[in-house]
Amino acid sequence: MTSLGITLGLGAAALQSAAYVFTRRYVVVRGSSVRLLVIAHVIMGAISLGLLPLLWDDALKDMGRYAVNAIGASGTYMLGQAFLFATLRYADASRISPLLGLKVVMVAIIWITMGRETIGLWQWGAVGLSVAAAFVLNYSGGSLPIKSIVLTLATCLCYAASDVFIVDLVRTVGEPGSFTASMRATCIAYIVCGVVGVLLLPKFGSRDSDDWTTALPFAGTWYTCMLCLFAALAMIGPVMGNIVLATRGLFSIGLGVLLASMGMLHLERHVAGSVLTRRAIAAVMMIIAIALYGMHR
Repeated sequence: MTSLGITLGLGAAALQSAAYVFTRRYVVVRGSSVRLLVIAHVIMGAISLGLLPLLWDDALKDMGRYAVNAIGASGTYMLGQAFLFATLRYADASRISPLLGLKVVMVAIIWITMGRETIGLWQWGAVGLSVAAAFVLNYSGGSLPIKSIVLTLATCLCYAASDVFIVDLVRTVGEPGSFTASMRATCIAYIVCGVVGVLLLPKFGSRDSDDWTTALPFAGTWYTCMLCLFAALAMIGPVMGNIVLATRGLFSIGLGVLLASMGMLHLERHVAGSVLTRRAIAAVMMIIAIALYGMHR
């Protein structure tokens, strides 16, 4: 189960990187990331509504068993998105990105506090190495305003809480090691997100069909990413899952190099050799972190 969970986590990381490219494309073409999020979540909610009946199980009849976890997973995720957008008003994404690596520390603290897992010294070393790799990969120097730091930490806390709720949601709708149970959990969570998206459509949505068709690649990629992520978190736990997910930065780099080499400079710029060297060091650090945590579970 561990090897499958890691594989799914790597798949989620790769898909998340691709989704970020589609986000960039939408903003360049259509001009609004907020509109993309609202429209995409309505689309993903509709996909979930169509998919859930095919995955139906008697466990879903008792909504009281999973309602709190479903609302918790979706609510903290959307609150984290709101905090992130607020943060980006005060600082560039490249300066915020390293601090988002602190999410894995918060997940570990929450997980231990809940008594779900005992994390040893080597595993804490893996967590620390994962955070350090994020800084090596993304740090661009300079100080940050206190407000942006506080908002970033709030973002990390919300995302960390969402991951914990996701694990519990999967466990209340089926076996944790079952990909079908993870698919059910994804459907339920994104139906909730879809409802919120529908409520936000009058203010942030659009009646232009081009806005919706341009959002489809992001919605499809992100939804597939979430199917992999929910399964990975349930199989290997939220701490190791987040360490594996941190490799998305490496996938983003590889994808960025590919796009730049293809001349798509409106989506990705060329980078200096020193930056590539720093990124290679971060890659080695992340691989060691995954191996350390996995070997000492």
